Amino acid sequence: RIEIPLTGDPSGQYQIQVERSQSEATWRVPSSPLPGKTSKWESKSDFSLELLQWSIKSYDTKGPVFQEAGKASGRLMIQFIDDKGVQGWVVGKFEDVLVRYMGNPAAW
Repeated sequence: RIEIPLTGDPSGQYQIQVERSQSEATWRVPSSPLPGKTSKWESKSDFSLELLQWSIKSYDTKGPVFQEAGKASGRLMIQFIDDKGVQGWVVGKFEDVLVRYMGNPAAW
């Protein structure tokens, strides 16, 4: 799982490109042998995100902190380099992925 904080008011045709020095993206990688558990891996990353479809409802301030927001489709490119110089790439297209609120965005 990759967590990328979005700035502004995302919509269809939203684009963001971030250089490693400004990156706030966080990787969540599976923790073996605990199914469903993840470890946080903070690696500075260059990334580009393009949203082609963004169907998100507003955050319900009377609901739970974590909420399903809707669906998104688009393209993503990430190059990461960890503190040992190991490089990796993620490049791809995503369709109708679940978007979640992890707290009230007005408080961010």
